[in-house]
Amino acid sequence: MSKSPEPLSRIFVNNNRLAALSQRSRQLSQLNHILHNILPSRFSEHCQLANLNETTVVILCDQSSYASMLRFQSAQICKALSEQTGLNVQQLELKVRPFVKTSRITGRNQLELSKNSAKSIEQTASGIEDGALKTALNQLAKRCRQD
Repeated sequence: MSKSPEPLSRIFVNNNRLAALSQRSRQLSQLNHILHNILPSRFSEHCQLANLNETTVVILCDQSSYASMLRFQSAQICKALSEQTGLNVQQLELKVRPFVKTSRITGRNQLELSKNSAKSIEQTASGIEDGALKTALNQLAKRCRQD
């Protein structure tokens, strides 16, 4: 009844638009990496290559001060990008957009419970006969934070 998911490689083969989009994404990612190697280290965390239109590179900065400083260096950056990529980069377009930082979950999800919640879960576990559920509830109750 349920259909198993298709591998992405097969979807890209069957859909030219998705394949082109994936290729464009890889190209921009590589150009962004090159840009970060060109820029002074203090700019790397604050600037990101967003697009490439014929001879113009669009760079996003998280603060206007970084965009202003890059404007002064635009000729050198265009020259370096052209040399390292073989593209004819003639102009930088700088835009200010604050970056949204996403948190990545590392390891297991760390859940903390209040003492009252832990006590309530322990009481629930003591009244359950199912061994696996009882064990799971007792392990959950052990995640009590120390107030």
